[in-house]
Order: sequence, then structure tokens, then C-alpha cells
Amino acid sequence: MSRKYVPVLKTTDSELRALKFLTSEIKSHILPAFELTRSRKTKGLPDGSATRRMEQVIEVYGRNNFILDLSTESDLINEEIISFFDQDDGYRNWINFLSGYAEYPIIPCALYEEDGTKADFCAQVSSLVSSFGKICIRGGATDAILIRQLMIWALEATSPDNIIVGGSIYFIPRGMLPNYEAIASQFIQDTVGNYAPHTLFVSSSAYPKYVVDTGYGTDSAGAFDATEFALTDNLVRRFPNLNIAHSDYASVHPIRYATNARGWVPRVDAITDRYSFRRYREADGGYARAAREIYSASGTSLVECWGTDQIRNAALNGRLGGRSPSFWISVRINQWISRAVSR
Repeated sequence: MSRKYVPVLKTTDSELRALKFLTSEIKSHILPAFELTRSRKTKGLPDGSATRRMEQVIEVYGRNNFILDLSTESDLINEEIISFFDQDDGYRNWINFLSGYAEYPIIPCALYEEDGTKADFCAQVSSLVSSFGKICIRGGATDAILIRQLMIWALEATSPDNIIVGGSIYFIPRGMLPNYEAIASQFIQDTVGNYAPHTLFVSSSAYPKYVVDTGYGTDSAGAFDATEFALTDNLVRRFPNLNIAHSDYASVHPIRYATNARGWVPRVDAITDRYSFRRYREADGGYARAAREIYSASGTSLVECWGTDQIRNAALNGRLGGRSPSFWISVRINQWISRAVSR
């Protein structure tokens, strides 16, 4: 797993579609960190289901290594997922859920309930390592002291080589890379101490909440830097003795928010060494025009992958693989992951 790329992905339809169409070669070079969400709400599953969503993850990715964590965003979870954080009997609900997937190459995250006990946390770690071999401990970069404490506890139940540690600095605003690099560096210093984990990663995203925000683009076009890569490059140089993997949110803004699909302006993104986009309302040409223009501007620099095929087909042949925002987000994610691996 050394130096593998760790894209952090929620298990929504967009992300799973993007992963489904990755090549086997690309999949062999990545270690996705899935934040498990509930499935779509239906008449038969009015609250959605974590079990159903996990079945979809396994269908798309099950024979490849991946980290499994839980989403904490209220609109993406349900009572089933909330119950997994219950520390009783060494996080028994989480352990029982995972037991149904012991045959798959999962690296589960060790969960921690606020004010939870050392005994229950260590019992969880022992059980997870026994079943899956390794664990991951994740949190925000500003939670370094807590993550360090959890690592110290985990070391009473397993060796450092069985522990992966991930922190997140979430969104890097334009022009703020040095500030966030300082936060990431401090996280690594505060977390590692005398025992380096098997792998460290710090996740980030330079993709804004709105691409038309000042400094990113106009109503119809824009381009901005992918500073996620520079962050990792700088951290690797600063900590050469640690196994630091590149990690990001795969071209997605790290915090989800409610959207109104009816107000969505069709947009097509291209991933080169930067992000770029074109967006046009249906009356002005919609996805077809956006694809033609972005392909004309960036086509020769795009990595070969399913996502690029969708842009090319729309641009050159007028064939749209989908007309929903979700589909074109999948196109962007698929391009991003393929590009990150080729890089």
C-alpha cells in the first residue's frame, strides 16, 4: 500500500458511478477512503439503508483494497449509521456490521464516541485487526491531539505497522495554500510522536462550493489551480522519513450542501494540471455546448479514461451520456482519479 493515492469519497451515486468505470490498472494504484452513507430513500426503505449502500460499494469495488469510514453529515446518514458509533461492548454494532464483509480487503476505521473509554476503543481495535489486519484512524487536522491519543491507545492493541492515520484540512481557499500547509504540517508533528504509523495522509480539496465565486470563474467559464497536489508534494519533502500518501476529495468540495437541481446550470469540467469548466443554460446550448468548448480548449491534455470519453462523445458526436448534474460530477471524478494516478 506504500505511496498509494487515497481519494476520500462518500458513497453517493455520483462517486460510485465514477469508480465503476475506472480501469483495473487505475484501481490497483488507489486506496479509496469511503465515508459510508445511507442508500437512497425509497418506499420500501423510507430511511435508506447503510447495508444496501454497502452492497453497492462491494458490487463496484469489493475485490480491491479500501478504507471504510462513516459519513457524519446529517442528510446522508440514518439511525443505522448513528448506531455504529455506540461504544458499548467495544463498538459492537460496528463490529457486527463489518463481520458480514470479512472476506473483503477492507481497512476499517476505528470509531470513537465523544468521551468514550479507552477499554472500549482498544477492544474495538483488537477485534478489527483480528478480522482485517489493519485499521485507520481519521479526523480533522485540528483534532491532532485526540488522534494522537487514539493512536497511543491503539498501540496497546496492535503494532504501528497495522495503523493508518488520516487527517483532513478540508477546503483550501484560493491563495491560502501556505496557511493550510502549516496546519497539515502541525497535524503530522502532533500526531506521529515516537511511533510512525504504516501510512499517513492529509486530505484536502481546492474545488470551491461555487465555481462562479470570485477568483474561480465567470458565469460561463473558469479555471483554477489544483493545489491538492502541491500540498502533498511539500509535506513529502518536509517529512521524508514518513510514508505520506497523497489524498484529496477527488475534485469534490469536501462539505456537502443542499442543492436545487432545477436551478442547476449545465456544467462540464476538465481536469488537466488545473481545474477548468464551461457552463451554459439549456437555452444557450447546455451540456453539449459546454462539452464542445471545454474539449476544444483542453482535449489534447485530457487523460484517457471513461470521463474523457463522455466529454469527447458529447463534443464531437453530440452524444450525451447523461443530462443530470450527478452524471457530470461522475465524469469529473473519474477524470480526476485517473489523472491523479497518471501524475
